[in-house]
Amino acid sequence: MMDAQIQGGLNSAVNSLRNNDPLKAKEIIQSVLSLDGSNLMAKELLAYAEAHLGNLDRAMVLLDDVTRHPDATVSALYEYGALLLAKSSPEQAIPLFERARIISPLVFEIEHDLGSAYALIGQKESSLRAFKNALEINPQSPELLYNLGRLHDDLYQEKEANFFYEKALELDLDFSPAWINLGLNMNYVGRYKEGLKCLERAKEIEAGIDFIAGDIAHAEMHLGIWKNFKNNVKNISQAVLDKQKSTHPFHLLGLVDDPQIQRKAAEIYTNTKYSKGEVQVAPKKNRKQKIKVAYISADFWNHA
Repeated sequence: MMDAQIQGGLNSAVNSLRNNDPLKAKEIIQSVLSLDGSNLMAKELLAYAEAHLGNLDRAMVLLDDVTRHPDATVSALYEYGALLLAKSSPEQAIPLFERARIISPLVFEIEHDLGSAYALIGQKESSLRAFKNALEINPQSPELLYNLGRLHDDLYQEKEANFFYEKALELDLDFSPAWINLGLNMNYVGRYKEGLKCLERAKEIEAGIDFIAGDIAHAEMHLGIWKNFKNNVKNISQAVLDKQKSTHPFHLLGLVDDPQIQRKAAEIYTNTKYSKGEVQVAPKKNRKQKIKVAYISADFWNHA
């Protein structure tokens, strides 16, 4: 009789969640847990109810408990992995996605998020395999095509990157991130006219894109378009002083010669693009050993 009561409660909780009533679902699940405190499905459903109510930390505690069990469902593994990924914990998310993938191979969401997680920790080849699996399942996702483009950019494969950005835009002409990256790639190889059009299109779609003002000004200067120069200098300089993300610091070098503004721009860019990690103190070496010297550069062209 108790098993039937528990199953009935779980079914009711599922229906309440489907009807967008997480508070009712939570009440039902708590009743089920009072009968069977170790019920995995009840804990999983309670996590979803808490998440819908905005209690993400509580939801993650519950899913952590559920996914430690060998019989955890694919949905629990995926949802907990997705929450960890959203919380910038890709290292913890990957084992969950991998477990979910073993149980249910070739699920688009699992492959896509697994690819994203691997990309975030720098495992580009693993990321590429997962993204390509996702592409076989669903070739009509602009977000996936854009992510593939970004991954190829990270691998210094601009031609392949542009291919995927263009594919993403074939599916969604208002997908501004693809316009931005395509424009930046065009500028990088000296195709400034095409790059400028892409960046201006992105700006039309979405106001306030980080650093795009400097990118557009930089492209205009290379094309000899000077009609906007004074306004660009004025607006970008003021934006930097107001601590806004208006320009890449390198682009600013061609606009202003004020070292204070240049420093502020560099600080804004660095704090945005690169997280502050803990400083690693090098261990003391035996002074009799040879000194090892490393050269670090974004590239090693003639200037280096």
